[in-house]
Amino acid sequence: MNNPIIIVGAGPAGLACLSVLHRLGVDCPVVLCDVRNTHLDQTRLHEASQGERAIEMPLDEIAHCFSARYEQVRVDLGNGILREADSTGTLRIGNRSEAFSALVIASGSAPRPPAPSAGRDVKSLRENAQVTIHPDHPLLIVGGGPSAIQYAAQISETHAVRVVTSGSRILEALPQRISAYAHDFLADRGVDVVTNQRVEGAVPDGSLWLAGLHRDPELYANRFGQIRIGNAYAHRIFGAGDCCEFDGDGLNTLSAQSAIRKGKLVGRNILRQQQDRFMLPYDYSERGYIVSLGDDDAVGWVGSKKAMVTGRAAVAAKATVDEQYRLLLKGIDTFI
Repeated sequence: MNNPIIIVGAGPAGLACLSVLHRLGVDCPVVLCDVRNTHLDQTRLHEASQGERAIEMPLDEIAHCFSARYEQVRVDLGNGILREADSTGTLRIGNRSEAFSALVIASGSAPRPPAPSAGRDVKSLRENAQVTIHPDHPLLIVGGGPSAIQYAAQISETHAVRVVTSGSRILEALPQRISAYAHDFLADRGVDVVTNQRVEGAVPDGSLWLAGLHRDPELYANRFGQIRIGNAYAHRIFGAGDCCEFDGDGLNTLSAQSAIRKGKLVGRNILRQQQDRFMLPYDYSERGYIVSLGDDDAVGWVGSKKAMVTGRAAVAAKATVDEQYRLLLKGIDTFI
């Protein structure tokens, strides 16, 4: 039997890669490794802030759907590990070494900087999505990106919220009109939005620290997804998702949209490599972005950054993408 393809990381990139391998008929085993035993839909993490919605799926069930083997294990990707894996064609998984025909690193991202001791960052929220709020004080949310704004909108339905960002406006990566719409929405909800202010030192207990993410580990790949080790690119080791920046003009944001496309491309390229065919370059361009503003509103753009969508149209667009992702986890790929 051929050596397996090993996927480290069961986030959007890892599962998109797994889906492609299964759909196109890989002829060797696939091993999916993750430290968690469930897959967390992080784009909807804010929806579970008060324990109201299920956003997790058991990874053993997902792996079974794709005829893969799942192992709940922490895989060390520290200094020198990938260089050794590239040289030997084996990876240490738990207490054993396993030979691979291809290796995919899709380990995602981590908070930067990490939250102060009293605060909670994305890593903490992944472990326990429920947010506990003091009834007599507003919830402090540090950060002005999509995650921070989605949490603020969701929680402001029932609790006082204060958003503080070092940026000149919230949602700085999106067009000004979208930022202004979200700011006005939060203001109407009574959210105190403070810009141009850096939070340093201690924060109140339970504060949400959503100030930014970084690649973990920080990998770089050629336009086919093969990671750079030293001055050369690995032949059988690929990167995908938030942890890996690809060469070329393709979308490299730390987002589920980018992660899914990178994972799909890597899955196709592994098969093409094994079939001695030319691999495909990564050239995906962003086609839209929607920020949820609670259950009844959202804001973003679709098709062109000049085409802002809000209200029911934006909510429907966000729901469509969420449903696409749920279908992908069941083996039905509707992403273009």
